[in-house]
Amino acid sequence: MEKKVNQKTNSKENIEVKKSEEREVIMIEKETYTKLEEEASKAKYYFDQLIRLKADYENTCKQFQKQQEEYTKFANMSLLKELLTVVDDLERIKKNCHQEQEKQNLIQALDLLYKNLLQILKSWGVKEIEAINKSFDPFLHEAISFVNSPQHPDRVIIDEIQKGYMLHNKVLRTSKVVVNKKEEQKEG
Repeated sequence: MEKKVNQKTNSKENIEVKKSEEREVIMIEKETYTKLEEEASKAKYYFDQLIRLKADYENTCKQFQKQQEEYTKFANMSLLKELLTVVDDLERIKKNCHQEQEKQNLIQALDLLYKNLLQILKSWGVKEIEAINKSFDPFLHEAISFVNSPQHPDRVIIDEIQKGYMLHNKVLRTSKVVVNKKEEQKEG
């Protein structure tokens, strides 16, 4: 851009700006031109600040995501440490099984191990979903099969194939169940 300053008789200065592409000439007062330059300078400063803030925000987001992934990766570390005690117990049972101990001792050891594992799970907020003799709930139970039993009411669970579990108030795994389903009597 070319700048050309013209002096006028009324002692106010004008600046003539020529655009090389369009060949358009604009006449403005020097005071106005100075104010425009100041505003352009402020706008550039604010734009640079915005670019820096955007970069800082993106870096913060990346750092937060990395921390979240790291947290998720090791969130269950305490639980796994507790479960290692169950592995230790299983190893001891396996070792003692080869020494031909009584069957009753093995059953007691397995029962103790089972209770220990359930206690660990309970301490982490895991609880069993009650199923037997409860009304079928598709959010808690998965029907594996249906039977017609006159001793039980309709849609009541009469057998549990696999236990279901909740983690606090969310279903961790549904119970796999057998549900009583009364056959409709046909009118004849």
